[in-house]
Amino acid sequence: MPYRRNDAFRYTFKHPIEAKFKIIKVADKEVTSSDGAIKILDISQGGLRGNSTLSLPDPKETKVLLEVNVQLNAENLLLRGAVVWKKTFTYSYEYGMSFEIDEEQRTSLLNELKKYAKEVK
Repeated sequence: MPYRRNDAFRYTFKHPIEAKFKIIKVADKEVTSSDGAIKILDISQGGLRGNSTLSLPDPKETKVLLEVNVQLNAENLLLRGAVVWKKTFTYSYEYGMSFEIDEEQRTSLLNELKKYAKEVK
């Protein structure tokens, strides 16, 4: 399973962080989905790895864009990106997501991750 180990700072949570996501695009068609739950296992400025009980389309066959809403510290972050891999388990699915965010969002995410890492030790 590919990880983006070249990212400068990847934070692995001791206890996965609960977040919500919406599907915003499937293939080239914009969609509006209801909220789904995902547990973020690790995250960097480039993307995240998360676990959900919801099955999304296989990214090898269909491009899926998500909008993930996660609260880190007191900051609410809205992160958009594409699902780049999927792994199936008995009762859940693990996903890798590559962010499509601007430099300001990357900096904000990095700052919040650093704050979180200091406080959680």
